Amino acid sequence: MAVKGASFIRNVLSLTCDTDTIGAITGGVAEEFYHGFGELDAERILDECLDKELSGIFKRI
Repeated sequence: MAVKGASFIRNVLSLTCDTDTIGAITGGVAEEFYHGFGELDAERILDECLDKELSGIFKRI
Protein backbone atom coordinates (compact mmCIF):
# COMPACT_ATOMS: atom_id res chain seq x y z
CA MET A 1 0.00 0.00 0.00
CA ALA A 2 1.52 3.33 -1.04
CA VAL A 3 0.92 6.36 1.10
CA LYS A 4 1.92 9.73 -0.34
CA GLY A 5 2.90 13.12 1.01
CA ALA A 6 1.30 14.51 4.12
CA SER A 7 -0.90 11.45 4.67
CA PHE A 8 2.27 9.37 5.10
CA ILE A 9 3.44 11.60 7.95
CA ARG A 10 -0.09 11.92 9.41
CA ASN A 11 -0.41 8.13 9.59
CA VAL A 12 2.88 7.79 11.43
CA LEU A 13 2.02 10.52 13.93
CA SER A 14 -1.35 8.91 14.67
CA LEU A 15 0.43 5.93 16.25
CA THR A 16 0.36 5.72 20.04
CA CYS A 17 4.06 5.34 20.68
CA ASP A 18 7.28 7.37 20.69
CA THR A 19 6.05 9.72 17.95
CA ASP A 20 8.93 12.20 18.12
CA THR A 21 11.46 9.51 17.19
CA ILE A 22 9.21 7.92 14.59
CA GLY A 23 8.38 11.38 13.18
CA ALA A 24 12.08 12.16 12.80
CA ILE A 25 12.66 8.85 11.01
CA THR A 26 9.59 9.42 8.83
CA GLY A 27 10.82 12.87 7.81
CA GLY A 28 14.18 11.42 6.76
CA VAL A 29 12.53 8.64 4.77
CA ALA A 30 10.12 11.08 3.09
CA GLU A 31 12.99 13.43 2.18
CA GLU A 32 14.91 10.61 0.50
CA PHE A 33 11.84 9.15 -1.20
CA TYR A 34 10.68 12.52 -2.58
CA HIS A 35 14.26 13.68 -3.34
CA GLY A 36 14.40 16.58 -0.92
CA PHE A 37 12.01 19.34 0.01
CA GLY A 38 12.06 21.32 -3.21
CA GLU A 39 11.96 25.08 -2.82
CA LEU A 40 11.65 24.93 0.97
CA ASP A 41 13.54 27.74 2.74
CA ALA A 42 14.42 25.78 5.89
CA GLU A 43 16.60 28.51 7.41
CA ARG A 44 13.81 31.11 7.17
CA ILE A 45 11.30 28.68 8.70
CA LEU A 46 13.66 27.84 11.56
CA ASP A 47 14.27 31.54 12.22
CA GLU A 48 10.50 32.06 12.46
CA CYS A 49 9.88 29.03 14.69
CA LEU A 50 12.86 29.01 17.05
CA ASP A 51 13.50 31.58 19.76
CA LYS A 52 16.80 33.50 19.64
CA GLU A 53 18.64 31.10 21.97
CA LEU A 54 17.70 27.95 20.04
CA SER A 55 18.32 29.67 16.72
CA GLY A 56 21.83 30.62 17.89
CA ILE A 57 22.55 27.04 18.96
CA PHE A 58 21.30 25.68 15.64
CA LYS A 59 23.46 28.08 13.63
CA ARG A 60 26.59 27.06 15.57
CA ILE A 61 26.22 23.36 14.68
